[in-house]
Amino acid sequence: MVRKYILNRIFSVFSVLICHLLAAGSIHAAWQSSTSGTSQHLNGVYFVDSSTGWAVGLTGTILQTKNAGSSWSAQTIGVPATSLQDIEFSGAGASTGIVVGASGLILRTTDTVTWQTMNSGTTNNLNGVSLVVNTSTVWAAGAGGTVRVSTDSGYFWKNGDLLGNITGNPTFKAIFVVNDLTIWAAGNLGALWLTNNAGNTWTNMNTVSVENFRDIFFVGPSTGFLVGGSYVWKTMNSGGTPWSLVFSTSTNMNAVHFVSTDTGWVVGASGVVVTSTNSGNSFIPEASNPIANLNDVFFLNSTVGFAVGDSGAIIKYVPTTSSSTSETSEADGSLTPLNNVFDPSQGQVTTIRYYLRKSGSVSIKIYTLQGRLVRPLINEQRDAGTYQDVSWNGRNESEELVAPGIYLVHIEAPNFSSSKKIAVLR
Repeated sequence: MVRKYILNRIFSVFSVLICHLLAAGSIHAAWQSSTSGTSQHLNGVYFVDSSTGWAVGLTGTILQTKNAGSSWSAQTIGVPATSLQDIEFSGAGASTGIVVGASGLILRTTDTVTWQTMNSGTTNNLNGVSLVVNTSTVWAAGAGGTVRVSTDSGYFWKNGDLLGNITGNPTFKAIFVVNDLTIWAAGNLGALWLTNNAGNTWTNMNTVSVENFRDIFFVGPSTGFLVGGSYVWKTMNSGGTPWSLVFSTSTNMNAVHFVSTDTGWVVGASGVVVTSTNSGNSFIPEASNPIANLNDVFFLNSTVGFAVGDSGAIIKYVPTTSSSTSETSEADGSLTPLNNVFDPSQGQVTTIRYYLRKSGSVSIKIYTLQGRLVRPLINEQRDAGTYQDVSWNGRNESEELVAPGIYLVHIEAPNFSSSKKIAVLR
């Protein structure tokens, strides 16, 4: 009977823990697997509405969904199978789309069904494409410092580096059109180039790093994000001064997409997904499945998003909402991990800030998602107020580094309990 009571009590505590986790809104979203029907690596994804989208990848793979990712069907490209790297359409609801790939391949559709091969004028690999929304201008970039531009919706292509300013033959991995005149290209070994006059002249803007940049994204003319290696940088003045490092980890980051100046996502190796709701000032993890390298991410709006990756991986964003059945309110207290994505093998820690409305006994502990205790942090008396005197170094009670994954920091205080997620990377 005693054993049964103890087990029931443990189950009750863990159930309450998960309820508080949901009530506190700390599970910000889930990502669900979508069956792609292919094992080929997927490199690019784009949606024109909440139901209709495409994914492209190796061996000429083009997949289309018309039911928000519930199923995908292959489209025929009509040319020998080759690596496809990126895809984009000319805005929401558009029927004109461009795909770029190896050996200068450019595919174009105007009916979302059939794809025609365009003469790109280059045999260099093309890795990125970007369209000026609601106009007929399209840009593509790739190996050997190649930049190509079309002003007739991707039918005729010409050199986009008119004066040959781009030197060093950089391998561009991404290109982003801010407006008709302003275009950024980013790539390997710190390649970061900018034109403010539609390609008449280009300027080397690398004041950041020699990392292999993988993606670049701007929200409006001023606010931009750049990912490469295990870093995310941000600019708020069109890149005119050195970009600021806003996030770092030990996991390679491959793609970034923001839907507003506040809200965006970054995806990377081993299925890592992090999101920011405060313009990149901090990022929080979101669980993804399967654990595959993610190569691209696209959001139509704040609730419709997809990411694609290796071995045919496609995951769909499923936002969750905070429960209205929370037993406490924010007025009773708060719990905030200040750095909830960290790498303890690099000596990083997460600092925990908490607010108490009432004085009393305070307990803060780390748990696994399954409810197993990892490490108690404090169990002490505290006066009412705001504190920032607790940190976790990613180790268990035996001072061993914990396995990479998602953990919970849980607080019990007078009239207040809450749990928040922390991602441990290595």
